[in-house]
Amino acid sequence: MSNLIEFLLRYNAFFLFIGLEVFAVYLMVNYNDHHSKVALHSSNVVSGAIMKRYDSMTDYWKLRAVNDSLANQYNQFLNQDTSSYYQHRIKVFSTNDSIYERNYNYLSAKVINNSTDRPNNFITLEKGARHGIQKNSGVLSGGGLAGIVLKTSENYSLVMSLLHRNMRLSAKIKRNNHFGSLIWTGNNPRIMTLDAIPKHARILKGDTIVTSGFSSTFPPDIMIGTVSDFRIEQGSNFYTVDVELNTDLSNIEYVNIVQNLMRDEILELQESAGNE
Repeated sequence: MSNLIEFLLRYNAFFLFIGLEVFAVYLMVNYNDHHSKVALHSSNVVSGAIMKRYDSMTDYWKLRAVNDSLANQYNQFLNQDTSSYYQHRIKVFSTNDSIYERNYNYLSAKVINNSTDRPNNFITLEKGARHGIQKNSGVLSGGGLAGIVLKTSENYSLVMSLLHRNMRLSAKIKRNNHFGSLIWTGNNPRIMTLDAIPKHARILKGDTIVTSGFSSTFPPDIMIGTVSDFRIEQGSNFYTVDVELNTDLSNIEYVNIVQNLMRDEILELQESAGNE
């Protein structure tokens, strides 16, 4: 007790100063309208800042809870989406005619591997023999050509891309029906070469190049590209035509496989003629 009294006596001036300050503030707040308003405003500012900080913190935790909920819902969506399962069912698109018997069916497939930077490029599809895909079937993408099925396994198919040096297709100039062989020289992935167009044919830049229909692989008049340039090599009787492809093979995701329902009959007839 004596120590407490000694402490108070030693610092009595300090405690007296604090007491007088508190009393002065009390008088200004309670008996002076101006200072009362200032004090009230200051308290509101401080309390408002504190509440804003508190609300921000609670909003942050609420936002985190919302994000967790959205993530869980998205996980449920992905688990239920068809892309989470191996799809054995296929979509069949048929070309019908009111007079003629149906000639072509189209099967959709997803591209799972593709190359465009090699001399001989291939495309791998996530559909195979069990889905009805057959060797030598034509492959379309985005309304243009993509390649020809080279081989199939039970669930996958390997396609020889248009960008393959062994690729050779029958194509024609749509405007005048002059036809030749479409090949890829291995240089530009957007340019193929149309050979064997006779020099008396009239060619214009921008002419549309389509499939000729002279094979059992593709139907006639499927868009291939447009003429970007043409020339006659010295001593030749034929044009060399540069064709800018309609399909950008570097970013294809889905393709359609052409099923020629008359293919076997055509091949059988052609083989029988060769044996005579």
